[in-house]
Amino acid sequence: MKKALQLKISLNGSKPLIWRRVLVREDMTFASLGQAIQVVMEWDGSHLAEFNVPGVGSISSPGFFDDEWDEGLDGNEILIGQYLNSVGDTALYIYDFGDNWTHRIRVEKILPIKNDMKYPLCIAGKRNSPPEDCGGLWGYSDLLDALKDKNNNEHEEVLDWLGEDFDPEFFDMDLVNKELKETFES
Repeated sequence: MKKALQLKISLNGSKPLIWRRVLVREDMTFASLGQAIQVVMEWDGSHLAEFNVPGVGSISSPGFFDDEWDEGLDGNEILIGQYLNSVGDTALYIYDFGDNWTHRIRVEKILPIKNDMKYPLCIAGKRNSPPEDCGGLWGYSDLLDALKDKNNNEHEEVLDWLGEDFDPEFFDMDLVNKELKETFES
């Protein structure tokens, strides 16, 4: 019987912690899991990424726009259930080797597949994701400082980039699930 995995995906080093809780099928490939992480983090997948799985090493997860990346094992051919199959199993997902967004993935629960449920599905999360190409966690911290301080020389530029409505505490799970549905129904 096929199973679903409840994964907690946390952005390493973020304070307060930015995280998502996602239900996925065990027969999902690592490449598809990479796409799901892109969606739940609200990124566009335009940078290279890879998974590091203890005891296995690197599994490539091509960005949405780079199907030629072939370092490590091929994430299009390996099912996540081969290596993430017990509660407590972990892996790292590294996205954008310049900004070095490192995510810790941990299996929290193993559940039966529900035939009436669409996978992947985000069931919880905290905080807005940093914008792409902002310079990693340090750059994001600087952006937030500039956003809060109207006297900061970069305040207006940051407002233009992020928009006046950007709230680092806000996470729109409904929007993320709509995007997951659109991404994985095609």
